[in-house]
Amino acid sequence: MTPKRQAIFPLFILICSIIYLIEAVRLGQPVTAEGIRPSFVPMVIGALSSIFSLILTLKALGQNEVKPPSDEYAAEAAKPLVSPAVLTIIAISIYIALFQMIGYALSSLIFVFAITTIFSERNRWLHKLATSAAVVAFGYIVFEQLFGVRLPALWG
Repeated sequence: MTPKRQAIFPLFILICSIIYLIEAVRLGQPVTAEGIRPSFVPMVIGALSSIFSLILTLKALGQNEVKPPSDEYAAEAAKPLVSPAVLTIIAISIYIALFQMIGYALSSLIFVFAITTIFSERNRWLHKLATSAAVVAFGYIVFEQLFGVRLPALWG
């Protein structure tokens, strides 16, 4: 696949991220004298998404053309059985279904762990689990403690 074709999806995500960021900015100031406003999180997500998708787009454009292996069998063996995009959609669907049933912490831990496993090598399980727990804890602190948003819990 040529670098230009590899850049199509990250470019699409970049465009969507910029549109999302513009809409988040239209919500108003993220921080006022009263404290953090509801537009804060969408602005942070839009900004980070725009930055990361720009980086991915530039990386895709800067890559040399990848030549397929000469051995047809090796090329087939290198392909994943299910694409990461399909696995991500499945993971999101399961996350949505589990969120109310088993609460924020456990469903989010499973989801973040699944996403990190989908998009990385299949090793260092303990590291991925610890990172997933840190992301979930950060989300809990932001929503429960900072914004006062009650998240669903397993026990109630």
